[in-house]
Amino acid sequence: MSRERTAPLGRATADPLVATAACFVAGIALCRLCDPGLAVAYGLAAAAFLGWILWEGNLTLQLFALAAGALLHLFQTGADRSGPFFDRIESDPLPVTATGVVVSPPTTSPGTSPPRTRFHLGVERMESGGVAAEAYGNQIAVDLRDAPPLTYGDRLRLRGDLEKPEPPRNPASFDYAGFLRGQGIHAELWGEGRDLEKLESGRGNPLVAVALRARGWLSAQLTRGLGADDGEAGKLICAMALGLRDEAPAHLEDKFRLSGTLHVFAVSGLHVGIVAAVAWFAAALLAAAAGLPRGVATAAAIGAMVAYAMVTGLRPSACRAAVMGSIFFAGTLVGREPRVLNSAAAAALAILLLDTGQLFRPGFQLSFLVLLSIATLAKPACELLSRPFRPDPFLPAPLVTRRRRAVAVAGRHGASLAGVSAAAWAGAALLGWLYFGLATPVSIVANILLVPLAFIVLGTAAFAVALALVPHPLPAELANEANALWAKTAAAAAGAFSELPGGHWALPSPGHLTRDDCELTILDLPHGGAAAHIALRGGGDWLIDCGAARSFEPVIRPQLLAHAAGRPDGLLLTHGDGDHAGGALPL
Repeated sequence: MSRERTAPLGRATADPLVATAACFVAGIALCRLCDPGLAVAYGLAAAAFLGWILWEGNLTLQLFALAAGALLHLFQTGADRSGPFFDRIESDPLPVTATGVVVSPPTTSPGTSPPRTRFHLGVERMESGGVAAEAYGNQIAVDLRDAPPLTYGDRLRLRGDLEKPEPPRNPASFDYAGFLRGQGIHAELWGEGRDLEKLESGRGNPLVAVALRARGWLSAQLTRGLGADDGEAGKLICAMALGLRDEAPAHLEDKFRLSGTLHVFAVSGLHVGIVAAVAWFAAALLAAAAGLPRGVATAAAIGAMVAYAMVTGLRPSACRAAVMGSIFFAGTLVGREPRVLNSAAAAALAILLLDTGQLFRPGFQLSFLVLLSIATLAKPACELLSRPFRPDPFLPAPLVTRRRRAVAVAGRHGASLAGVSAAAWAGAALLGWLYFGLATPVSIVANILLVPLAFIVLGTAAFAVALALVPHPLPAELANEANALWAKTAAAAAGAFSELPGGHWALPSPGHLTRDDCELTILDLPHGGAAAHIALRGGGDWLIDCGAARSFEPVIRPQLLAHAAGRPDGLLLTHGDGDHAGGALPL
């Protein structure tokens, strides 16, 4: 009797999607670097697909995944280049009349005068010089002054100047044009609110509209009854529970950023994980009491993650975490043992199939890199940190005192928290340097305190929302007052950790690791503003003037952080007007 020989189950077969996802990601990255053009991309994808059919195997499958990633990215980000009149805005603005639907929540900048409203418009039709053209499938960014109140799904007709988004004018400033290009947006319309006509409402995606309305209602409930003294705490609650970061003051966000706990401040995978854990635990208890299968708890966790992603307004970070968690848990519903790497690869494929531009966003990269770091490093780190608390292995169990057992249990739990925190920091350290110019070793300790506080804030917020359904407002207001206390505690803890000596380091960007004897950068500021940065070998940084106050955050601060000079050594002011010295206070 012959015996069949089977290959041992190795890592490649245990996590089959990892290599496919890696090749798909590589295809997107190569397309971003090379931009081969649609004809070439279609040809390569067709050839790879034919090769996969004729010579079925892992190699041809990975080649097809690579070609498919490149083609999909080129299709998603390059489709808008063929929009009407886009070829006429390379040098000069073009007056147009555009008709379309608001496809992103409008945001207003109250600090500017007059206030400016920004949103993305899904264009249906565009006219210029008496010539009209259909533009379905194209989006443009819109910036209006003194615009009336707008909501997602409004159908508008507006006049303005169509322009090509400008690249950054200063070396360290945010590349807004590149950010738009990554979303497939290659044109920007500037106009006045008086040139806008609202045609109808409710034309957006119904699911997104419901999610945004739910977020607005929840925000109102979570801040109901809070006085003026608790205004900042209310904004922190909304940021932590619903992802409304834009409403929180910058100095509050800085506390969490400098303590390495920004994922606590804004909605992230941590928040989605907390919601899933609470839902699973509650459903498991009910299922056990009712004699239902444990799959009910898993289904409840998946439903809770999806619902939470919706009430945050379908923020990308919440959606990513919900997709990752749902795929991980879904395996148990069909009797498959979930594997972290394979589930992460499946989640990455699902997210990138919908939007390849996610690959180049810091949030996407941090989410997956931190997850992989925890999956690979957390267990060894926990074992290493728990060693000092273990009882002597040669000591008989009856001789181990109760106090020694308690120390061992407490040490094991503390080591688990510290190990996971250390693994998460290790995964985020490189990207933290590249994107934020920071190293935050204090986050290893800060997370041990702030993650439980985030759990308490989210739990109290959920309790307050449940009490909001009670006819009398007092119970919900009391819950909000209690939550404000927890939020203040979290902010104070983050601030204390951010001020610890050596807790965080400002690091120069890769391009500024080495310096010439003296580097002089004349910054390009609007409206006659002036500022110059002098960087000296050995770490000295000086500013000659500091521009207007409105220029500090977008221009002056990034320039200093790029050279690891959060606080310069000196400031020379040549004029007493606001365009030269207005940035001195925020500096």
